[in-house]
Amino acid sequence: NIHSNGGTLTVDHRAKLLGYCKRSDKVDFKKHLSLQVGQYCQVHENEEAHNSMKQRTRGAIVLGSSGNLQGGFIFMALDTGKKITRYAWDVVPTPDLVIKRVNTLGNDQ
Repeated sequence: NIHSNGGTLTVDHRAKLLGYCKRSDKVDFKKHLSLQVGQYCQVHENEEAHNSMKQRTRGAIVLGSSGNLQGGFIFMALDTGKKITRYAWDVVPTPDLVIKRVNTLGNDQ
């Protein structure tokens, strides 16, 4: 679905329809394909800089690319089980506690 064209990756029409890239036919690997579905990350919250004890990241599982030009990804937040879109994250090893939480969320569905 994704083809190289002189060093630039292009997306065929099927991939566009599936949401890999909704507004452009150019895909940047570092932006759009850097994460794998199911990967565990600490996602950065979208708030302004603050000097409080409020958490700045939270655990989430990658659901896929958001398909926008900015290179955001859709995640499932582990604390709420809801879908969130984020543009900044850190990939970290998956601890056993995360695996248990994902299993719990799956059993509740």
